[in-house]
Amino acid sequence: NSIPLDTIRREQKELKVERGDKEAEAIIQQEYYCNFDAAIPGSYYGDAILAAEQQGRVAPFPHIVGQPVGTAWDIGVGDSTVIWFYQFVGHKIRIINVLEGSGVGLEWYAKKLLAMDYVYGDTIWPHDGAVQEWGSGKSRVETAAGYGLKPRILEADRVDDGIQAVRQMLPVIEWNIDPDLFPGETKAEGVARMSRAIDAIRQYRREYDDKLQRFKDRPLHDWTSHYADALRYLAKGRRPFRGTSVRPRTGAAVADYRVLG
Repeated sequence: NSIPLDTIRREQKELKVERGDKEAEAIIQQEYYCNFDAAIPGSYYGDAILAAEQQGRVAPFPHIVGQPVGTAWDIGVGDSTVIWFYQFVGHKIRIINVLEGSGVGLEWYAKKLLAMDYVYGDTIWPHDGAVQEWGSGKSRVETAAGYGLKPRILEADRVDDGIQAVRQMLPVIEWNIDPDLFPGETKAEGVARMSRAIDAIRQYRREYDDKLQRFKDRPLHDWTSHYADALRYLAKGRRPFRGTSVRPRTGAAVADYRVLG
């Protein structure tokens, strides 16, 4: 059965008073007009991803062979670690690939990076990347150095500042939906991996207070958080690549293995 037009208009007005025009419009588009491309209520970046799709910036954007590739990491402890791979292409930032892992150590990530035909220009780690590993007395940075990685540690800052930095960066991002494959991965798996990552940025949103019936001023921590946090570190830490870019080396001892995932 169709919903009477006066009912739709009345509920539109109530929603806009209660939640504000932008958020209410997303709900209206989804509920009444079945438009699931509308931004998710409470989403930080949903509208920016929709704009990227409409402008043709979510498409096959292959990596440029021989040009430096940077990585931005969110290092999880007990849950997921996410790594974005990016290049600078003119005034654009091209996200060429993504890697997620859980319950594995730095050796696993290093081998994945080594397996790719990339020349690495920068490695961005969050402020807590410098902590010592359990039992070894080594910092994560020292362990990474054993694999030829040279992480650059960011200073701690407010999440809100990072979210704003991402918002400013999103209009110049090109999202590659056809990423290079990791060893043993099929084409379908690679496309699904990148699609999941982009969808995580689309769905990253504020936490909702059921009691007060409003969104809180902080992000919801769920599966999307790791992707969004790694993107924050890219937004805050990106800078032109300098010096000679090198690939990680393979000579790291297995004894340096420690769980990061």
